[in-house]
Amino acid sequence: MSEAPEAKWSHLIGKTIVSKSDVADKSDNQFYKEDLPLPNRVLTPTSICTRDLRPDRLNVNVDEKYVCQSVNYG
Repeated sequence: MSEAPEAKWSHLIGKTIVSKSDVADKSDNQFYKEDLPLPNRVLTPTSICTRDLRPDRLNVNVDEKYVCQSVNYG
């Protein structure tokens, strides 16, 4: 059985998403939004989003402090 596609990105869980324009040198507990594959979307607890299924889109679910809680494709 093959590994789930999102397993490649599971190392982001527990890390904070930042932008390269905001943080020049990221720490070990951060990752750059710009390094995510396209297409992607970052979803906060209050994000309004479409429910369309896009199997190639990485969804990064973050908490209110932008700490990654989960990743999935769709």
